[in-house]
Amino acid sequence: RLPHKIRKLHSALERMLDPSWNHRVYRLAVAKMSPPLIPFVPLLLKDMTFIHEGNRTWAENLINFEKMHMMAKTARVLQRCRGHAHPPLSPLRSRSPPRQEDPRAVRIST
Repeated sequence: RLPHKIRKLHSALERMLDPSWNHRVYRLAVAKMSPPLIPFVPLLLKDMTFIHEGNRTWAENLINFEKMHMMAKTARVLQRCRGHAHPPLSPLRSRSPPRQEDPRAVRIST
């Protein structure tokens, strides 16, 4: 017995991740969101697998650039999810601030 609120949330997520039409609802929802967000990585891996296995890398001794464009497009989706670079969170961050180096010592060491 789950509360109504939890069941409603579960059904909304279930509708979003419905695999019909190649996860169309999920893809449209992600396209509307702004980064940073956490992508559904298994879907991206599935896309890259189908692109790789379903298309030849070489066509008549030439590189299949269409395949490479499709792979790059999938990789850009992952990169877009990251948005802009965030400084890594570190447990050492809460410690004392870093010392200021003596500029003369830095100049000598370089």
